[in-house]
Order: sequence, then C-alpha cells, then structure tokens
Amino acid sequence: MINHKVKHVTFGEGVIVGVKDGSKPFEKYLSIKFEIGNKSFVFPSAFEKMLTTDCSELNLMVAEASAKIAKIAEEEKRLKEIETLKKQIKKHENQLTYFGKGNPSNKTYEIGNQLKRGFNYGTVAEKVYENCCDKFDWRLGEKGKFGKQKKLYSDIATLEGYSVWFLAHNNYMDESLDEAIAARNVYNKVSETYMEQWWGTSNHPRAGERKRVIFAKQNGCYVFLGIYRFVGTRRTEQIGGKNYYVERFDLVCENYPDQQ
Repeated sequence: MINHKVKHVTFGEGVIVGVKDGSKPFEKYLSIKFEIGNKSFVFPSAFEKMLTTDCSELNLMVAEASAKIAKIAEEEKRLKEIETLKKQIKKHENQLTYFGKGNPSNKTYEIGNQLKRGFNYGTVAEKVYENCCDKFDWRLGEKGKFGKQKKLYSDIATLEGYSVWFLAHNNYMDESLDEAIAARNVYNKVSETYMEQWWGTSNHPRAGERKRVIFAKQNGCYVFLGIYRFVGTRRTEQIGGKNYYVERFDLVCENYPDQQ
C-alpha cells in the first residue's frame, strides 16, 4: 500500500507514505503526502467519497476490506436485534400467576364441567382434544389436526364456532428466544392478559374474527390458558434475518365454556 498514488477531492494528488492498523478489524490509518503536507485518513471508508485511485491492486484491497467490514456490521445488527427483542419480551411479559398456583404439582387433571386457566390437561394434544370432544361435543373430525407433526389448530372446532389452538412453541418452554427464532417459523408470546403469534410470513395463516380456545405447552404438559379474541393488531417484524407476521389476541375469559 505504501507509495500507491491517490487523489483527494480537495487536496489533489498524493502518495501513501504510512500505514497503521486501525481500531476496528480490516481498518487502517493512512498517512498521505499531498502538496500542502501530510494528511491522515481511515481505510477503506475514505475511498467512499474523498479518495480515488487508478491502481487496480489498491482498488481490490478497498473492495475486499469494505465487504468484510459490511459483513461484520450485518452480523452485529442481527445480534442487536435479537437482544432488543429479548428485552422487549422481558419488559412486556408477566408470568401467569395461575401457573404453579392452581396446579402446584404439575398434576394432569381430568376434564370436568369446565376447563380452568392454568391447569394441565395432558401431555398429548390429540388426546386432550379428543377428551374435550367427549366432554364438550367438539368436532371429532378435527382430531387428526392435533397429531404429531400437524398444525395443532382447528379453525372451527367447538359448538360455539371457536377455533382451538395448542401452542407447542411459546415463552413457557425451556428454550432461549434466539434458538426458537433460528429453529422454526412460529413463536408464541403469552402474557397474563394477551398473546402474540409470530409467524414466518411465508406460511402465515391469517387470523380470523373467531374466538380461540388456547392451550400452551409447559414442562411437557398442555396448560389451558383461556378464550382469546383477535384484536385487529397486525404488524411485520424482522428478527435475525427472518420476517415475522405478528398478530395479537386478548384474553376474554379464563374458563371454557365461558358461562359462569
């Protein structure tokens, strides 16, 4: 790099007379001799607007360094976005007070006359759904949607016309958020009063106006959360290079059926 000729937009032609390592990876501090004296510049950023050169070797060095720096910046941005999302979730989510109070022993409860928020009703979604069909006359023909490797939701399942959803991936699972984002196209954020579904936009089933009966998996069991309704809030987020379509649902009743 020493003795390579450059041209500055103001100082005119100059020669590189000194090179030192910069404070960041792939950056250099250049000392360039011009007719008016020596000036210092940061390589390669100075070649974006201030410096040019006719030397193909130096131009190649500029291009390679710029590409490596851009890659580092992109990775730092991705990690920052993930950390920001973690902080947002921690700030806005409250642990369900019913978890550990209504069901302190993680005992699996038999389904009685009413599903109660915070109680475990089984470890297998398909079996829990089948038991609800027996007890509440849910549509048995929808049972297959809750088997292994299935969607775990039915758009119309109950006598009232509610949807039924089993959330296998949510913030009550023993899994870090960045692991969840990297592994799949769906993530569910549950708080004490609302739920958000984060879907990859490529496979997103748009929410309708039907109410939802929702269970969430925790410690291997499906815990009943309550009845939720879509509140019309839709937005798109990009985390870790993936696009997510976010929809919010508010809790409207802690029990099913919702009669007191």
